Amino acid sequence: MLCYTKKDYNTSEAEMIEQLITAFVELDEELVNKLTKRALRSGIKPYEIIEAVNFALGEIGKGFETGEATLSDLMMSGILYEQIINSKEMHLYDQIERTNSSGLILLGTIESDIHDIGKSIFKSGAIISGFKIIDLGVDVSSDIFIKNIIKYQPDILGISVVLTSAVDYIKRTIDVIRGEGLRQNLKIILGGSFIDDEIVRCCGADGYANNILDGVKLCQRWMEERANR
Repeated sequence: MLCYTKKDYNTSEAEMIEQLITAFVELDEELVNKLTKRALRSGIKPYEIIEAVNFALGEIGKGFETGEATLSDLMMSGILYEQIINSKEMHLYDQIERTNSSGLILLGTIESDIHDIGKSIFKSGAIISGFKIIDLGVDVSSDIFIKNIIKYQPDILGISVVLTSAVDYIKRTIDVIRGEGLRQNLKIILGGSFIDDEIVRCCGADGYANNILDGVKLCQRWMEERANR
């Protein structure tokens, strides 16, 4: 059984979350949708469901790296994740504050990683909140990031990752950005289910988010801080 102990749930809630995670890892679409609705009706918050599903997504990513999960599994997990995020019961996009931000975010999934769903979901939320977005797609090399940072001069660089093996590429990319003298006025946010403060520190980024709401809020805060300088 998968062990997810991030929240202090009561017994009923804990069992429901564990069932949701297991159903997601097993890619049982019907059961995932049913359990998501049941969890919301029981009072579990949308962001708590996202955290649990992020954990499940991370487990599938680990399985892909070890050969226990296929590329098809990885793609299906992304589709299932998007279904949850976009479900009307979650009301997720309604929770995003609309601002008049004119900030520009350059997005890309790091080299060696072809997962697109998390990046696309963040992109939608950022656009709703008022950001301009340039999406470089997936499997983006440091050279492509550098070329587009020079071309567009973004306020924020968003690097998405699902595979833990791709973290070295993130560090290498940020090192190259710094070496090219492009780091001073550029904020870098990392996105991925397993990203934490330690990975941010090791890679030399400025922050991270494991879900759309936290990611958009962090980018908004950075733009507010820049405007108030």
